[in-house]
Amino acid sequence: MSFAVEMAVVPIVGAEVPKATMTMPIAFLKQGEQYVLHVLTGLEPGRNLFITDEGQWLGSYVPAALRGFPFSLAEVEEQWVLCISESSGLLVDADKADKKFFDDEGEISTDLAAVRDFLFQVEQNRTVTNAACQAMGELGIIEPWPITLKMGGRDRNVEGLYRVSETALNAADDEVFAKLRHSGALPIAYMQMLSMTHLPLLGRLSDAHAKRKQQMAAIMADSFLTPNSDDIQFNFD
Repeated sequence: MSFAVEMAVVPIVGAEVPKATMTMPIAFLKQGEQYVLHVLTGLEPGRNLFITDEGQWLGSYVPAALRGFPFSLAEVEEQWVLCISESSGLLVDADKADKKFFDDEGEISTDLAAVRDFLFQVEQNRTVTNAACQAMGELGIIEPWPITLKMGGRDRNVEGLYRVSETALNAADDEVFAKLRHSGALPIAYMQMLSMTHLPLLGRLSDAHAKRKQQMAAIMADSFLTPNSDDIQFNFD
């Protein structure tokens, strides 16, 4: 997981929200006029608090955007193309590879097909997720999320994040509520608000990183989080 050590936010899709809600805070980032769903993994740019110095992931859920690495999908002439990051250091000559891209008949390997299908599912769900986020933005239930956390005995402000406005959601009339339900936004909205209870965990992880590694394990245990094994599953479970 060392490749993600500088990712303080990680994009997710709606299918991931139930699992992510149990592990870390979820927020919206504004990209142009679009609100995009992310999990918060750090408090400042360039530092992922869910990754140890040894590259181990902390927490019970690994976002799909990280599980697919070093692969990704790119849209070329209205078609999805499977890409690999050459700078990842994971691409080797076929005669040295434990897993190959193609079998002896020249067909795509079972492992690579699983990665491709997984990434395609993610992109399909991203379209639905973006539509739900757009509906929430247009209907006025997303607001700036001012964050102040105590870290190392000092208050730190985190800016540029957005959350669901509980006040606006509770005040929504029947028409607005129906539009939110029709767009699939309601589950995301409620779980985003629930996930904010994990915000203090980031402050504790930051302090633990600054002290000693044993503290991080204790914090995760206290938060009812169990680090995943090294096996990466290509599904949303």
